[in-house]
Amino acid sequence: MLGRPFVTPDDVAALAPIVLAHRLVPVARGLGGTGEDTVREIVVRIVSDTAVPFTATPVRS
Repeated sequence: MLGRPFVTPDDVAALAPIVLAHRLVPVARGLGGTGEDTVREIVVRIVSDTAVPFTATPVRS
């Protein structure tokens, strides 16, 4: 992303709703809003509620 050879947690959070929303099928569609909006909101909530893992030592490849 942006010329980097790696992605950051912020990159994942920004792209997850766009990339993953089409993979989810909401069960209860009568909850208001469009299905697409609801699914994107769910993905945003999952990403924001998920802790970012880290290592004490930098990982080198």
